[in-house]
Amino acid sequence: MKKETVEERVIELLKSFNSFNVEIDRSKKLVEDIGLDSLTMLQLITLLEQKFNISILDNEINRKNFADVESLLNFILSKAT
Repeated sequence: MKKETVEERVIELLKSFNSFNVEIDRSKKLVEDIGLDSLTMLQLITLLEQKFNISILDNEINRKNFADVESLLNFILSKAT
């Protein structure tokens, strides 16, 4: 899957969780900038698994993979290939 396609789909998903109504780009932090909390993070993970046909293991849900949009994109690309 192309990185641009993944980025477009992820940003569209994140827009529905954008509590702070900020412009979403690769540098935005999921919690601090976009406003995800533990419940919305679980919802996002479920949607990511469905949209990209991937499985996200419990030990993969960490600050490294879910810190910001860039790290999330890289994580999904690594799972989707």
